[in-house]
Amino acid sequence: MTIVSLFILGLLVGSFLNVLMYRLPRGEQFVAGHSRCPHCGHELAWYDLLPVISYLMLRARCRYCHARISVQYPIIELVSGLFFVLGHSVVAIIFLEVFLVIAVIDYQHLIIPDSLLVVLGIVGIVDGVSRTDVYSALVAGGFFFLLWLVSRGRWIGFGDVKLAGAIGLVFGFPGTLAIIYGAVIIGGLLGVILLSLKKATMKTALPFGTLLSLCAGIYILFQDPILEVLASLSFW
Repeated sequence: MTIVSLFILGLLVGSFLNVLMYRLPRGEQFVAGHSRCPHCGHELAWYDLLPVISYLMLRARCRYCHARISVQYPIIELVSGLFFVLGHSVVAIIFLEVFLVIAVIDYQHLIIPDSLLVVLGIVGIVDGVSRTDVYSALVAGGFFFLLWLVSRGRWIGFGDVKLAGAIGLVFGFPGTLAIIYGAVIIGGLLGVILLSLKKATMKTALPFGTLLSLCAGIYILFQDPILEVLASLSFW
């Protein structure tokens, strides 16, 4: 397929991802059923759902109630299109898309749907899980479980425990360690910035699953240079 074809296919998949991001946290059916405006509930026509194009043509307003359409929709579609172009394999693209959905849902709702973790696990197994990957899953999941247990769920949620285990299964060593390193560093910097700006307190919940998913996506796209840099810094 050409780059243009891949990008268009990615846009279409991104439109479906937006449906998942809206319906999964609400326990709604996402395989069947017509899309509706979240504000007025009006059923949307096919020409209201064209990736990016409909958003621009409607000037970010619902055709029926004129409520503002979130900029999330075209952004997710464009990011999905880029993933299809930049992903080096079908498996990599699937992982990128799933981590994107997890990142947004955890950021907005502080939950990580088990169904998405199951997808990661199944694809990881089909792609070929080694003994090292299983060990990494147990170590990463076990470490996060201890954090959850000691803090009684105040530091991280149990969804983060399961996500860490899934990441270990998918990436093995040293990928899992690199991803966790990145998430911890970004989370620490973000926390300091938010505290200094008084946008958060020590009790503010941090969507750590979003950070893990972000770092997992970055690792998938830039695995070789990341490992080279970390090896040069003697991280392992």
